[in-house]
Amino acid sequence: MSMIGNTWEEQTSPNQLLTQESLIAEVASLRQELAQVKQEKSALQTILINTRILSEQINILLPHESLNAESQRSDQEMQEAKEQLQAVLNAVPGPVSWVDSSGKYLGVNQHLASEYDLSPEAFVGQEIGFLEGGSEFSEFVKKFFAQPDSGATQVVEMTFKGAKKYYLIATQKYQHGNAIVSVGIDMTERKLTEQALQQSEARNKAFLNAIPDLILRISKKGIYLDVKGAKELHRFTGQDNCIGQSIFDILPLSLANQYIHYIQQAIQTGETQEFEYQVEITEYQEILEARVVSSGLDEVILIVRDITDRKLAEDALRIAEENYRSIFENALEGIFQSSPEGRFLRVNPTLAKIYGYDSPEEMISSITNIGEQLYVDPEKRTEFRELLAKQEMVKSFEYRCFCKDGNIIWTQIDARAVKDSNGKLLYYEGIVEDITQRKRREDELRLKLEELKIEIDHKKRKKEVAMLTETTYFQEIQQEMSAIDLDEFWS
Repeated sequence: MSMIGNTWEEQTSPNQLLTQESLIAEVASLRQELAQVKQEKSALQTILINTRILSEQINILLPHESLNAESQRSDQEMQEAKEQLQAVLNAVPGPVSWVDSSGKYLGVNQHLASEYDLSPEAFVGQEIGFLEGGSEFSEFVKKFFAQPDSGATQVVEMTFKGAKKYYLIATQKYQHGNAIVSVGIDMTERKLTEQALQQSEARNKAFLNAIPDLILRISKKGIYLDVKGAKELHRFTGQDNCIGQSIFDILPLSLANQYIHYIQQAIQTGETQEFEYQVEITEYQEILEARVVSSGLDEVILIVRDITDRKLAEDALRIAEENYRSIFENALEGIFQSSPEGRFLRVNPTLAKIYGYDSPEEMISSITNIGEQLYVDPEKRTEFRELLAKQEMVKSFEYRCFCKDGNIIWTQIDARAVKDSNGKLLYYEGIVEDITQRKRREDELRLKLEELKIEIDHKKRKKEVAMLTETTYFQEIQQEMSAIDLDEFWS
């Protein structure tokens, strides 16, 4: 595989849902959010430990309450212990409940009772499923009683007043497994955040899968960390797997150094880096574009795209534009584009010369109203526009024009109306030819025809007279007139 050169070019994004850069930035943000969630989960484990400690404390206090008759404490000490316990339970910012092995409430704290607009006493003796919205909690408690474990935790969904909430429930058995105490920690915001992250991750994964490019995650030192697009990887590098390898082991040295340069630039500046290079694939030179985006302190996302077809199209367009420009500049006919309001947008040198201007720029700046400044007969401009409005194209339209020096010439125009996709008129464009000499020749020919007609008429009359004198009638009259003595006739 050989590599040849590199160039810089900004690529215009089509009108798309997400640019690749924004998608990569979102992926990087997602990774940071996931790292934060892991830290929060670690903190949550600490909360669970504290919850279990609280459960153990409750486990110690409740048997003392049930064995009041055997207790060594005085009634006053017991009352103080109950008040302290109640204060602790009411201070817990989540539901606390006691349930016996038959599935009935032994008691709840004020927080749980308030969620249902009930008093704690209303729960005592009720089945744990007597209220709607707590089916997951009921199933969790039943399974926990059936297991030998002394403690368990689970996130359950509960509904309070039509609103869903998520609680991390920590349970602890006491009274030899015949009762449990449970403490709930509100996980709603965290749960919704996790769901949003999962949706975002799924969405971003779908976006990435929809991108046909080779996407690489590379460390600052040039180690491949992840790859998306195994087919493109093999096509561009000849490798089936490169994770854990160095770019210096996969790519030619010059290209590897180029990669490292832009990787470091992206990390240092935080800006997207772009470069192009050529590779030889199946005996053909193909042009690839690489975009490098920083996704952390020590790594980047690098996107490789085959832009060979785009480059060939750009070259073809450039050649076509050069050919058009050459035709436009060197055409023997005048070529123009003009606005519906009557100003020239573009004219070629030949058209400027036809009207006596030194350059196209001079003509464009000098003529601000084509109908008034150019047309000798302004009504012809109106006729021209009306024809284009009806048939969108005009052929061999002739009119008289003023030149820069005031002289009048005849021109012939072939033009069309250019409209957008909605049918809105954008401009007129066409070809203009100076037909002044042709008009003069036509006038001269017309004059000659008139003269010829007169001459023909004269000869025709002469012939008719000759024919008349040769008739018998004319001869008889002539003989009679010859026989008359004019002197005697007049005397």
